[in-house]
Amino acid sequence: MDYSHGLRDGLFRRHGERPMKFEFDPQADAVYLELTDADVDESKEVQPGIIMDYDAEERIVGIEVLHVSKRAQLPLQKAA
Repeated sequence: MDYSHGLRDGLFRRHGERPMKFEFDPQADAVYLELTDADVDESKEVQPGIIMDYDAEERIVGIEVLHVSKRAQLPLQKAA
């Protein structure tokens, strides 16, 4: 299945829509970006530690990123 259309459709707020929500859980070392308030029909790990949530029409409704502190350190180490 091609889920790329959800990125195009859901990342920017359209006029009249509610803004995206961003949550960070320091204990889980994870972030969640909620793009819409649609019900999640399916979740798929698209890369190790990156989970996309989809609605019934296969549009992306949320993105979870695990091991955030490790991911943030890698670009900083390369820049140093």
